[in-house]
Amino acid sequence: AATGTSNGALIYYLKKNNLLEGNELISYQGEQMNRPSKIYCKIEEKDGDYIIKVGGRAKIVMSGILSL
Repeated sequence: AATGTSNGALIYYLKKNNLLEGNELISYQGEQMNRPSKIYCKIEEKDGDYIIKVGGRAKIVMSGILSL
């Protein structure tokens, strides 16, 4: 139930629109689905560009190998 890419976009939106205090965001998702996750996002501005880092913890519900 973790959506790291969505949280990366969210922190950019919040920062760009002055809706974020500081440079970090922590999101909790999937609690009611019994698939809890905690996502950490950090945003930095450097030379007019934004650097976004996303990480966290999630419950593994499936694993496998994909062969192409």
